[in-house]
Amino acid sequence: MNYANLDYLHELSGNDKDFEKVMMEQFVLQTPAEIASLQASVEAQDWVSAKKIAHSLKSTVSYMGLADELHPPLQEIEKAAVTDDTSAIPEKFAHVKQVSEKAVKEIEALLQAG
Repeated sequence: MNYANLDYLHELSGNDKDFEKVMMEQFVLQTPAEIASLQASVEAQDWVSAKKIAHSLKSTVSYMGLADELHPPLQEIEKAAVTDDTSAIPEKFAHVKQVSEKAVKEIEALLQAG
């Protein structure tokens, strides 16, 4: 895997494979919806919603070992959303979207492989 890292999930679950499967299924369902909501908020320049969604995504991506990669841009979106300097948000969002989509594909492949 190039994006997702399941070490944290294994630690959190105590290697409970059923729990891990549920968490991976939730990630695959929840992440694309959250990314779509964040994209809509960014496009509409609805910074209050963008901040809330970015915050929620931080916990979503953490379970799949994406915190190191995605927390910094998500935190920057949160911070920028409460300031007048929102110019970097589209670039940060694009990175979050790209990595999240690739991680979802990786997790989907793991789930299909059983």
